[in-house]
Amino acid sequence: METRTFGTLAEVERAAARVRGLHAKLRGYDPDTGRYFRIDEPSGLLWVHCAEIDSYVDVGRRAGIVDDADADTYVAENVRAAEILGLDPAIVPASRAELAAYFRRVRPELRMTDEARRGVGGLLQPRGEAPRSVKLAISTVAAAAVATLPRWARRIYGLPGLPTTDLGTALTLRAARPAVRMLLPESSAPPRMQEARRQIRAAALADLGRAS
Repeated sequence: METRTFGTLAEVERAAARVRGLHAKLRGYDPDTGRYFRIDEPSGLLWVHCAEIDSYVDVGRRAGIVDDADADTYVAENVRAAEILGLDPAIVPASRAELAAYFRRVRPELRMTDEARRGVGGLLQPRGEAPRSVKLAISTVAAAAVATLPRWARRIYGLPGLPTTDLGTALTLRAARPAVRMLLPESSAPPRMQEARRQIRAAALADLGRAS
């Protein structure tokens, strides 16, 4: 993610080539059909891309980090991210409206599986030898993450899909934003990220200067 966002074109191409190489070697197994399938099938890559980008955009908007216009720009910019991992850019959503249309199209194909149930259950109730404090932190973050899912997705998991949950999650995200900044100080960021933040601050000051 860091390379994709802040790296040079050559660095991004190298990283993407490694990921494509790993994908090409991997196969999945569908117990319902008895069929093995490639991990890099377009339908699977597109699902992962859309779920990833939609979650970033949704959390960013609800936390007050980006507005609707910024969110559309982010979705459009990430078409390139999907392309370098092997997808035809013509099939990748380039706006929030296209993302929403994609999810409306695939929702009838989605269902609860034992793998999904075990995955979420393992996050909400971690097992193993980790200290109790670590398990509590994992389950707390996981619960917040599950709460950010769209209502229809929470209902698939058998969880409440209520508007009040969405409102409470949005308020939590906005309240947590200053705390996250305190926990992740500027000095902890990689050099390229620090430079990106410097440029963002400079651009914001310039906008203020022009407005005044």
